[in-house]
Amino acid sequence: MPSTIAAALAAVPRSYPPVSAAGGKTRTSIEVFNYATDAQAAYNIGPAIPAGARILSVELNTSVSTGSATLAIGNSATAGKYRAAAALTSADQWVQCNLNAAVGDVLSADEQLVMTVAAATLPASGRLLVRITWQDNS
Repeated sequence: MPSTIAAALAAVPRSYPPVSAAGGKTRTSIEVFNYATDAQAAYNIGPAIPAGARILSVELNTSVSTGSATLAIGNSATAGKYRAAAALTSADQWVQCNLNAAVGDVLSADEQLVMTVAAATLPASGRLLVRITWQDNS
């Protein structure tokens, strides 16, 4: 099956994919979240991603295991849009959080990513890095 971009370029008359799919600016944000026995709750992470953008990846890197605390990455409407709730047990490794159903879709409205902590509190010390990469037309 050909890619959607290749199919659009092969069509007659030729149609071009949106800039955010083929040539938009790639942007990255790194959020540093310092653990302090943080309660089970939802925490905003990173900047609001603008409408029309495509989130390419969300990655997590923890300095210590989150133990039995689980982390989900999503937005206010869907807690696990980019990552279903799960503990991070391996320290100092980037973990990809890219659920195929959501990554690469054009956002219809600005989207604030949210990290939802559940099952237990976060560790008393250490830190979590959250790297968000997206592509937009600006």
